[in-house]
Amino acid sequence: MRAAPAARTDEPDREAFEQMLEPCFERLWRYAYRLARHAEDAEDLLAEGLAEGYRSFGAYRGDSSFATWMYRVLTTTWLDMRRKAARRRTDSLDEIIEREGGIRADPASLSHADPEAALLRDTFSEDVERAMSGLPPEYRAVVVLADVEEMDYRDVARLLGVPVGTVRSRLHRARRILRAALTPGHKA
Repeated sequence: MRAAPAARTDEPDREAFEQMLEPCFERLWRYAYRLARHAEDAEDLLAEGLAEGYRSFGAYRGDSSFATWMYRVLTTTWLDMRRKAARRRTDSLDEIIEREGGIRADPASLSHADPEAALLRDTFSEDVERAMSGLPPEYRAVVVLADVEEMDYRDVARLLGVPVGTVRSRLHRARRILRAALTPGHKA
């Protein structure tokens, strides 16, 4: 959906932003979840991305769909969050428990509390989720956009601000890494 961008003012047009956001909100949530891999992290990413999108709304020119523009905002926000996290690396409680072999709650027992999380959790198998988490951030973004969201390579390139050849190259390398991670005995 393309709509006229808001006129430039000091304060972005909240109503226009919300109207344009509503039809693509679920897609943006799924994209954030695919990038972040955990519901809480996806919520943080989406909140940060939406705040950044709102602050930058005056810069939206309408050259692409609003959803595509917001994908780019989310991608940039995610990469920035990853860089900041890498500088102050800490392990999450889940990672520590998993590494130490501790007891974890059965995700199925939690599905009644958050049906959306249960749906998202079941989207990929654990093996695929684990393999996706092993990808470098720029490869994961390309896989999610091209293979999961089924975006055209040109749109992915425009969204990430890289040439189409770079998209193809990253996608090829990411698929090779995923194949190696998912195929027993396969070498990359």
